[in-house]
Amino acid sequence: KVCAENGIEVIVPVDGQGKFTDEIFDLDDLSLKGLIVVPDTRITIGSIQVSDEDAAKHIDAKDVAKYGLANMRIVRWLKAHGKLVKDEPYKHNYPHCWRTDTPIIYRAMSSWYVAVTKFRDRAVELNQQINWIPEHVKNGQMGHMLATAPDWSISRNRFWGTPIPIWRSPSGKMIVPGSIAEIEQLSGQKVENLHRPYIDDVTFERDGETYTRVEDVFDCWFESGSMPYAQLHYPFENKQLFEENFPADFITEYVGQTRGWFNTLIMLSTAIFDCAPFKNVICHGVVIDEESGLKYSKRLKNYKDPKEVMDAFGADALRWMMLSSPVMRGADIGVDPEGKFIRDVVRLNIKPLWSAYNFFTLYANADGIKAVEVTTSDNTLDRYILAKAKAAVGQVQASLDAYDTPGATEAITGFFDVLNNWYIRRSRARFWDEEVTADKTAAFNTLYTVLNLLVKAAAPLLPMTAEAIYRGINGNEGSVHLQDFPDVSGWDANAQLVQDMDKVRDACTAMGAIRSLENIRNRQPLASATLYGAGAERLKPFAALMEDELNVKEIRFADTLEGVAEYTLTIDFKVAGKRLGGKMKAVGAAAKAGDWKNENGTVLVGGEPMEEGEYNLQLKPLLAKGAQRLSSNDAMVVLDLNITPELEAEGRARDLVRMIQQARKDAGLHVADRITLALDIPAVFQSALETHKAFIADQVLAVSIGAGAGQSDKQLTQELDGEQFTIGITKAAA
Repeated sequence: KVCAENGIEVIVPVDGQGKFTDEIFDLDDLSLKGLIVVPDTRITIGSIQVSDEDAAKHIDAKDVAKYGLANMRIVRWLKAHGKLVKDEPYKHNYPHCWRTDTPIIYRAMSSWYVAVTKFRDRAVELNQQINWIPEHVKNGQMGHMLATAPDWSISRNRFWGTPIPIWRSPSGKMIVPGSIAEIEQLSGQKVENLHRPYIDDVTFERDGETYTRVEDVFDCWFESGSMPYAQLHYPFENKQLFEENFPADFITEYVGQTRGWFNTLIMLSTAIFDCAPFKNVICHGVVIDEESGLKYSKRLKNYKDPKEVMDAFGADALRWMMLSSPVMRGADIGVDPEGKFIRDVVRLNIKPLWSAYNFFTLYANADGIKAVEVTTSDNTLDRYILAKAKAAVGQVQASLDAYDTPGATEAITGFFDVLNNWYIRRSRARFWDEEVTADKTAAFNTLYTVLNLLVKAAAPLLPMTAEAIYRGINGNEGSVHLQDFPDVSGWDANAQLVQDMDKVRDACTAMGAIRSLENIRNRQPLASATLYGAGAERLKPFAALMEDELNVKEIRFADTLEGVAEYTLTIDFKVAGKRLGGKMKAVGAAAKAGDWKNENGTVLVGGEPMEEGEYNLQLKPLLAKGAQRLSSNDAMVVLDLNITPELEAEGRARDLVRMIQQARKDAGLHVADRITLALDIPAVFQSALETHKAFIADQVLAVSIGAGAGQSDKQLTQELDGEQFTIGITKAAA
């Protein structure tokens, strides 16, 4: 066959069935015609499978297994003519179908092409109008694909598929009809089925020649790229519907589709409509089996059955795992094939929501409180958590508007961490107040409000959990999925309060780290703690809050770091060297000698101003122990680690409270049940019990505390530091 474009003769020695032809042959008295290139498995002789039954009668079975039929004939011919140099099997890579693992034969074939090279530059221009997530794909993998795209082979020689609508005459003339009506007009035949073999029977007569349809069908990616208009049978139907909804607002597929669906959508839309086919696209990464390193694959089945994962952990857990992972920002993620990774999703992301919901319903139902939505409160903690809820909802909305689902999940997880581990814990006394005071009502109203708000924002990400919580706090009325996205635009952001309270939380976290480092449990009271750093004294109004949270008798504040901490400077020589060049040696020497200063946020090293990213300033304590810097790197906390006998006794009283509360829970008591309490405890705890009996009774709702635990309705044992405790509980009369 002669190529029309360059005149090069193309010889194809393999036919459409994968068998040798006689087009090329220069071995006398030897023919391979009809032998399959790769031995197939249609004929079995003994345990050997061969292709040609007649030939198999005359060959050695071992040779067939060793070489394959065609190879064997050539080897025998070479031996017979004394031309064989060497005879040995040679193992090498061979192309196989990636789906079926069957051998593939490569042969030259004619094909129909779309002249992509004529308009690919325009496709590159239109690609700039698309919002790619992650953004680097636009001018990276996708941009390169479009800019270097070759002409596109759109035909396949298969039976199944969409037939290419080209009719050709014996002389090579072609007709390309654009509709069924045009085919019927040209052929005079009624067309009821556009698929093979029916459409192949339709012929045209023109100028004394009979036009028959070419046998090829479309590449399936041509059909996929045509999806936006083909699905609506445009332009023959739904013209207005299509034109009002094209380009698409959003699509998503994995990064490999830069050479597949994304590419064909853009190319066809450029050629036909001269516009981008979609406005936004999440180009996600790939989930990989962390054990084998292979991509999750339907063919390999190297993944846990999603139904089993959902049965074990819930559909929301699987959904959240995917939406929160780096895979939604174009990165690949490795997960274990057994699906154990889902457990952390439940523990760290879903349980905090459910914990806050459970706390609210438990105590609101116990007190018969019907909470209502509020936008402000007289209580500082209420205003703080309402402001944090406003910020979280805003972040969720901004993230979803930007198609950044991990950002949205981070906002929700961050909020519930603050809600559970700060607001609810610091407000427990208000929720547990025996009287339904205005302050208690405000706490319930605030908690109800933020729960209601956040489950609406989280509904697209946790649809079933959000629905259950929404209906649970709203009397099983309505659905969260029928609500508008929450509007908090009119809420007070309380920016200064949020900034100050976040600083308080940061300080408390740092002091907790000191306790952990020094192995001092949180229930052990300490005498004092001090917060050092610029603006520290502004936090004095939060002193009582911090004292209660940190279990210290006094919190002090100082607007200086002098004598407590100092900054140390390290230079990133690799980064700074690119800019400073020859100056880098002097800058390095100055940094080592301590010749640097920070002037209004600009760091000067040996008089040379440094840029962000070229250095790191780290606040370092000057004290040997009991000090910790804040995560903001601008303040330091110092904890008094001296524990007096009085403080030790109070700590033991708090240990008793913790054990009794656990015993109440183990006994199945309601949170509001009062009890009579009998304790058999080690002697070392007796002094603490007598000194702090009123405190203990108040905390555990005990109407009396005595000895003789064995006389109680329920006896439970606890252990602390190797000591045995027996706790006797009897439910008190109402």
